[in-house]
Formats: sequence, C-alpha cells, structure tokens
Amino acid sequence: MNLMIAPVLPITPVPPLRPASQQALALTGRDYLSWSQVSQMMNCPYKFQCQYVLQSPPAFMPESLAFGIAFHQAVEEYYIGRLEGQPRVLLELWSILACCLDQYATGEAPPQVQQGSGSG
Repeated sequence: MNLMIAPVLPITPVPPLRPASQQALALTGRDYLSWSQVSQMMNCPYKFQCQYVLQSPPAFMPESLAFGIAFHQAVEEYYIGRLEGQPRVLLELWSILACCLDQYATGEAPPQVQQGSGSG
C-alpha cells in the first residue's frame, strides 16, 4: 500500500492589527465596524455606545418586531420538523406563535414589548 503524506506547510505569522482595527476591537469585540455601526456612530454617538460598547438591551421592542420574532420561531420549528422527518401540524405552529407572543407581551422575554410604538 502506497501512502502519500501531505507536505507540512510553514505557518505564516498573522500580521498585527492596524490601529483602526485595534480600536474597533476594543470598542465592539470585533476587528472591524459594519456600515450600520459607523452610521449609528455618526448619527448618535451615545446610542452607538449603549448598543455596541455597553451592549445594553433596548428599553422596549415594537409590536411588529415581537410578532416577527415569534413568526420566525414558528417557521424555524416547521423546518426543523421537516428536516427531522417529523413535520409539525398547524396547531403546533399556532401554539408556538401564541406562546412566543405571550412571553413578549408579559415581559417574560426581554426586552418587553411596547404596544403601538412603531418602528422609530
């Protein structure tokens, strides 16, 4: 039996981070800033600090966002069931959706939903 051994490649050192990348790493835990982060910093530096540096949870969540999260949870369960060969019935999906919405409405799932708050 003829075995081929792969050649050992030399390990190249990782170049040091540039100063801007070091600053981004110190602020956000990543060595880059996304466009939305830069935009947020330009629009409201305090909100940028709360959201990305301090990682404070938002004070409230609009109803539409809570519904979207609950809907995505139900759709995720639907596809997980299909992948596992155990598709969920419609009643189970409605139950998942209702349970998620109840959790947000009662404040059990932070941040708490604020009714009628809109998106902005």
